[in-house]
Amino acid sequence: MSFPFNSLYQRCKALLMDKRVEALILVIQTDELLRTGLPVGRITTAGSGLKKSRSQGTFESLLALLRRHTIHA
Repeated sequence: MSFPFNSLYQRCKALLMDKRVEALILVIQTDELLRTGLPVGRITTAGSGLKKSRSQGTFESLLALLRRHTIHA
């Protein structure tokens, strides 16, 4: 499946509009979501396999964003 969109946010929104899509796994490689916000209202798991490959502040900010939207069982 190819998309005319460049951003993670836009690609996720497009996938979520497709009735065949039942779940998404997001791989975040930039700090884009700090500017756009998450493309979903809630997530079930955050942080599995996180690697701190960016600045400490950016890493912590992304992790905080994900955790604010994570469903806690």
